Amino acid sequence: MREYDYLIIGAGLYGLTCARLLTDAGKKCLVIDKRNHIGGNCYTEDVDGIKVHKYGPHIFHTDKEKVWSFINKYTTLNHFSCRPKLRHKNTIYSFPINLLTLHQVYGVMTPQEALEKIEEVTKPYKEMYKEPKNAYEWGMQLVGPELYEIFYDGYLKKQWKKDPKDIPADVLKRQVFRLVHEDSYYNHPYQGMPNYNLLFDNLSEGIEIKLSIDYLEDKATYDNLANTILYTGPVDRYFNYTFGPLEYRSLIFKEERLDIKDYQGTFMMSYPESKYEFTRIIEHKHFEFGEQPFTIITKEYPDDWSIGKESFYPVNDEKNQEIYDQYFELVKKESNVIFGGRMGSYKYLNMDETISLAIDKIEEIIKPNRSLIISHYEKNTSWTNDFIKDYSIFIYNKGNSNVQPINEITTHIKLENIGREPHTYLHHIIENYDNLTEWNFFSQDDPFEHVNNYQEILTKGEDYWKLKSTQQFDKSYFFSDMGLQPCSHNGHPHDPGLPVQKNWEMIFEDPFPANGIFFSPACQYIVHRDIIRSRSKEFWIKLNNILLTKNEDVLRNSTSAGPWVFERIIPHIFNLNLKTKI
Repeated sequence: MREYDYLIIGAGLYGLTCARLLTDAGKKCLVIDKRNHIGGNCYTEDVDGIKVHKYGPHIFHTDKEKVWSFINKYTTLNHFSCRPKLRHKNTIYSFPINLLTLHQVYGVMTPQEALEKIEEVTKPYKEMYKEPKNAYEWGMQLVGPELYEIFYDGYLKKQWKKDPKDIPADVLKRQVFRLVHEDSYYNHPYQGMPNYNLLFDNLSEGIEIKLSIDYLEDKATYDNLANTILYTGPVDRYFNYTFGPLEYRSLIFKEERLDIKDYQGTFMMSYPESKYEFTRIIEHKHFEFGEQPFTIITKEYPDDWSIGKESFYPVNDEKNQEIYDQYFELVKKESNVIFGGRMGSYKYLNMDETISLAIDKIEEIIKPNRSLIISHYEKNTSWTNDFIKDYSIFIYNKGNSNVQPINEITTHIKLENIGREPHTYLHHIIENYDNLTEWNFFSQDDPFEHVNNYQEILTKGEDYWKLKSTQQFDKSYFFSDMGLQPCSHNGHPHDPGLPVQKNWEMIFEDPFPANGIFFSPACQYIVHRDIIRSRSKEFWIKLNNILLTKNEDVLRNSTSAGPWVFERIIPHIFNLNLKTKI
């Protein structure tokens, strides 16, 4: 047995998010990183009370509630909002382009005047570039020549060291353009500046981390330490540049401490003109509204990338995408290696995208392949706590009491008290049809009353179920200490007066068997998702409608199916040898 479940290469945002989630799921992780610190490009260094962003500004923003909840669990965020400025020919412009910017350039006063002016200056380019193929065409049809020259042309040439006609349009598609007085750079509802040191300390708490280690220089040794590798480094380097290096843009950061209280009055001033070698100046104290008597600025210079330099911006043009596609074919052949993060997937990712992808990946990895679906009335369901690591647990409360959640993992759902257990099971199938786990355990809230060895059944596999089930079909197993019970066309002898035959023939193409059927009482089923999905979602919806038709069939003479009829028929619904009519 190897020492670790997961070896994670890279202690950046993606790697540490994965490490935290895996550790919380009971997995043992080792994280290693080439750098001498954790946090990746989000790393900040405290310099006399000013948190300096060592690899450029990282302002957190998202429209994803799950990501916002996640980051707030591990750190604090202030109310900082990204409102940069841009300097061009000794004029400071509001940026991103908004109504104030348009007033500065064109003198327009209202949104309607601004709209008319933009339509005027972009009209020939919208006609010329109906399907923009590059950053130049995208920019010209979006804002016209004057705004393009001020805000985009010089920046593109300097940052990417390419003609804008050779830069993908996606680079400018991220730019915000508004006809109102709103100068926040992001449209997302959740924004702020995290305490990154606190974030990474909390994400890494209790996790073994080794720094200043180059994994690929001793790959075989490190691979032997863990069952699975999660790799966030450059995908081309992992495969020894087999198809050549993927292209990036790099950056050089020149930091200065100045004995003045405020240098530029904002956290970021962009300098797109070619006469400036740098693209922007960052003044770090503004991220936290600092009042120190000194300030620290960083000038950011674009740099040609080569092997060995820091990789900041992937050049996702057609040529590089073709190279990455070849590497991705090799990625798919790696059986115990997971690739992720910006360099592992060769994608430009915002921080919220990085966290979201990490959460999705770990949920995919550790998601149990079994669900325990409980139809709950009044019995104690705390016994399910023993299975929260191995099961996705759904407790459907159909009782009168307001049941308090028994833990943070179990899903609790209030359902109307109709249709008894069959309604609960059909409801779950319909609502989760596209996301069913491999095995689905349908259960009463106190299954032990009718299945004494139910806990053992939950811990075993298919061989055991085949041996112990009261009734079974292909990949469907039914359990009851009451054994198999016979059922005639009208429910005799167990519960006479039920319209079993009528509903059987309503559901199945086959006539009701002349000698009746057998069923496994107590509604404890294990069913594989392939059996459920072999029948369409529409089938299960129609089945549920039949169940709930005139549900007062306690009168016995009802023409509806009702829960008591379904208790007898539902095992056969999971038998694929029987065709259905509905």
